Amino acid sequence: MSRAELVDLGLAAFFHDLGKIDTPLEILNKPGQLTEDERKIMELHPHQGAEKLVQLREFRRLPLSAIHVAMEHHIKEDLTGYPQYRIKNDINLYSRIVKVCDFFDAITTKRVYRKKVFTRAEALSLMLEHIGTEFNPVILKAFVQMMGVFPVGSVVLLSTGEIGLVVENNQETRFLLRPRIKIIVDAQGNKIDGEVVDLTEIDPETRKYKRTIVKEINANDYGLNVADYFLAQAEA
Repeated sequence: MSRAELVDLGLAAFFHDLGKIDTPLEILNKPGQLTEDERKIMELHPHQGAEKLVQLREFRRLPLSAIHVAMEHHIKEDLTGYPQYRIKNDINLYSRIVKVCDFFDAITTKRVYRKKVFTRAEALSLMLEHIGTEFNPVILKAFVQMMGVFPVGSVVLLSTGEIGLVVENNQETRFLLRPRIKIIVDAQGNKIDGEVVDLTEIDPETRKYKRTIVKEINANDYGLNVADYFLAQAEA
């Protein structure tokens, strides 16, 4: 995509849930399952968002694709989902991209309506089970490849006993299991604002890797808020 197209995609993604402004808070924040009537109200937000964006376009520069994304980001690749079109038989490219990112974000962050928070690896695995039906195959494969085996934002336990946050993936195939990690808990269990280390680094004495990922862990189980670290980095 060109820079202009990426800007349009970013704007469309930013406004995709604008319609939820009109969704009652007691429905948005309901911890349990929605009733049929509540779900019907929730499913109005694509229409409401598209209507608001039509009005906004009169006053400021917004891409037409933003209206498509607001309307279509809950439509699946097999054209099920909502809202249902009677005539349209295709989905906008930007809508398909935003759907993948929105779904991934929804199941890997804490939500009032869901008890389980998926690790990033679990989320990618689940999404791949629905490739071609829920998600566009080409877009989802590109997304998975971009995110890597341990997606950015994953929290991992290291062989040193430290806990780290994946901040960048290594693009070399042979180093897919060795991303760059920010240390956030030391070997003694203390939360720290540690250095960023490269897991490809070799100990000159032992000629072995200094650190290796043992397993991915759930940040919530350790009282860690991943978003805090990225916000701190953005503010720095």
